[in-house]
Amino acid sequence: MSHAMSPRSTVVESISASALARAQDYQRRAAVENSSGHVARGFQLAMAGWRLLKLPDVHTEDVCEPDRCRLAARLLATLAKATVEISDVALPTMERSLGWSACLADQELTALMLSQKALILFRGGRLDAAEQAFGEALDLMREGDRDAVRVLLNRGALFVEMGMTDRAHDDLGTAVQLSRRIGDTQFQHIALHNLGCLEFSIGNLPMALRLMQEALEVDNQTLEGLTHLDRSR
Repeated sequence: MSHAMSPRSTVVESISASALARAQDYQRRAAVENSSGHVARGFQLAMAGWRLLKLPDVHTEDVCEPDRCRLAARLLATLAKATVEISDVALPTMERSLGWSACLADQELTALMLSQKALILFRGGRLDAAEQAFGEALDLMREGDRDAVRVLLNRGALFVEMGMTDRAHDDLGTAVQLSRRIGDTQFQHIALHNLGCLEFSIGNLPMALRLMQEALEVDNQTLEGLTHLDRSR
């Protein structure tokens, strides 16, 4: 599947504040669609937002405006998340996103972009590269940040995939502690449940059941069906 992106050009059009605001709205809506599993719709919305920015494919100094560059990076990252499910251009799109964010010296944004790149590498089976990107993202994140908990959950899943159960246990255990500290019951539930699945995989059934029950007591709405299915297994 090929996608037509904005052509390279040395002439960059200016855009209005209202166009920038509409592009931001497209990015938010695309992110919601991606999270809901509607990646084709997410792709369409992200592309609509990108077209509104009227930018060349590659970052250039003559169009280096903080708000525009920041939104370009976010839109391309959102587009990459959609395309990872439906085509093979996700990683190049993610690299373009990092190109647009590099000029901003925004540590938080860079960390988010790296964590997104890590997920794409993970889903593409490039596990060692994914581990490196997750580590780079965590190095830039504040320990108590919700995004850091998300990265720990994802890297924990990566370590399970790689057969590194001790490192998976460390990441998921840290995710439990941090999510509890910031009062995020959804992530606490996911971390406890995933720890339970990990204990099940190594044959510790009593601990697995205890952790899954604890996850339900923390939050009985998050992934409710999957939680009960795994517990019954």
